[in-house]
Amino acid sequence: MAHFNCLRNPYASVLKKGVHGSTKEFFKKDVTDANSPIFSDDLTGRIKDTHLEVNALTIGTKLDPVAIRLYGECTKNAEDEEVRAFYSGLVEWEQDHCQALKSELEALKQAYFLANNFVPIQGSK
Repeated sequence: MAHFNCLRNPYASVLKKGVHGSTKEFFKKDVTDANSPIFSDDLTGRIKDTHLEVNALTIGTKLDPVAIRLYGECTKNAEDEEVRAFYSGLVEWEQDHCQALKSELEALKQAYFLANNFVPIQGSK
């Protein structure tokens, strides 16, 4: 919800006041458990049936870098300092999010593969 508010509040400010509102309070680290910042013990306990969740993590690791590049370009192109700070905050937020997704996926991958009798084929080099 914080991500939504981070985007909604500045937009509402532009509509109401014609100026970009501050978003500093929304750019806070919200990943507190580095071992499993996304999934609960209950979900990891039923790893065999987490196909949608694992797919969502995989897709997220592909989409976040696109958002990081887009927000980075917006940061470079922003003329207003407040807007530049907003996009810069989004870049950092997405970088943290992407790292959390990658860490979670890596932590779950082996257990997911084993539970589903999947053995990845290693390509020749």
